[in-house]
Amino acid sequence: MTLLEQLMENKGTVSSALGKKLAKEVLEGNPGILAESAKLIHHNSKAVRSGAAKIIEKVAEEKPQLVAPLLPDLIPSLDYKEPQTRWMMIHTFGLCARLQPDISRGVFSTAIKYLDPSLGTCLRDRAITYLGYIGALSKPDCDKSFHFLIDSFKNHPDRVTRIFESLERLSVWFDPDQKKIVNGHAAIFSASSSLEIRKWAIRTGKKLK
Repeated sequence: MTLLEQLMENKGTVSSALGKKLAKEVLEGNPGILAESAKLIHHNSKAVRSGAAKIIEKVAEEKPQLVAPLLPDLIPSLDYKEPQTRWMMIHTFGLCARLQPDISRGVFSTAIKYLDPSLGTCLRDRAITYLGYIGALSKPDCDKSFHFLIDSFKNHPDRVTRIFESLERLSVWFDPDQKKIVNGHAAIFSASSSLEIRKWAIRTGKKLK
C-alpha cells in the first residue's frame, strides 16, 4: 500500500498512531517516506495533509537535520485550513530553527497570528513553543519573542507551563531587566494550586538566580 493510500484510509485528521509509526520507519532508515510526506502535505485532502504533517513533525522531534532542508517547501502548509497541519508545522519550524534560522524566522508573523485565542488551544500552544525556539537563537531574537511570551501569561493563562518552558530556552540571553520580569512571574506562580505550574515556576526562578 502506498503512503497516500495509507493516509487516505486513516481515520481522523490527526492520524497520530500511523504518523508515529511511519516516522519511526524514517528514523530507522527509510527517508523516502519523509520526502513523499513533504509532497503529500500539499494534497487536497486534509486527512492526507495532517497525516503527512504528523510524520514530518515526529521526525523533526528526533532528527531535525532530516527535516530542515525541507522547510522552504513546507511554508504554504502554515496557511492550510485545518489547525492540525498548522500547529504541527509551526512546531516543526521551531524544532528546525537552529538549522534553518532565516527560514524559521521568516514565519514569525504567522506564529504571532496563531496566538489568537479564537484559533484554539493547540495552535496557541505550538506558537508559544515556536517563540521559545526562535528566541533562543540570538539576543535580538530573544528580545523579539520576549514580550509576546510575557504577555501570554495574561492572554493565555491555560498555557503557563508552556510559557515558562519557552522562557527557559530564552534565558541564556536575558538582560537584568528581563530576568527581573520573569522572576516576578515565577514568584507569583510558585504559589499556584497546580503542582505542574509550581514546579515550572520554581525551576525557572532557580535558573535565573
